[in-house]
Amino acid sequence: MLWTGETPEAKAVEENMVTYFNTLQGLLLLSHGSMVGAGPTLSSAIHASIKQVVDCSFKLMMETVSSYGNISFCFTQTIALNAPVL
Repeated sequence: MLWTGETPEAKAVEENMVTYFNTLQGLLLLSHGSMVGAGPTLSSAIHASIKQVVDCSFKLMMETVSSYGNISFCFTQTIALNAPVL
């Protein structure tokens, strides 16, 4: 999403959040695969880096949703769209 100075439509924000969290899920899977066979130092460095990315992502999502109103509704929808199938 490119910032143009205009307030984006809620639907556009939702679509961008879905895309962002799908990408984040891919990063989590990739990082998990990268930790296989890694030593303890590399594993903890990967874990710490990914934890920072995830924490910042959720803060970004919370701020984005709070600027559009009902946080519980949007959060539930975003999590439902991105929940991995077990």
